[in-house]
Amino acid sequence: MAEGGAVLVRLEAHAKLTLSLRVTGVRADGYHLLDAEMVSLDLADTLEISAGDALEVVMAGGGVAGGGVAGAGVAG
Repeated sequence: MAEGGAVLVRLEAHAKLTLSLRVTGVRADGYHLLDAEMVSLDLADTLEISAGDALEVVMAGGGVAGGGVAGAGVAG
């Protein structure tokens, strides 16, 4: 939270599922050309971003056991 507890930005990070992914070539700048099939899911994380003196990652709410930030090895 920012000073006084105000959140500066609140965003939703919507989930998607990649059904297929193929590398089809390489561009002149070295990046790969991709052919991907994705679908949107009815799931999202809410990100709250505010000013501060350090980076802090906090997982709030129920979440999914073994998934999300806590499953990535960051204490939640």
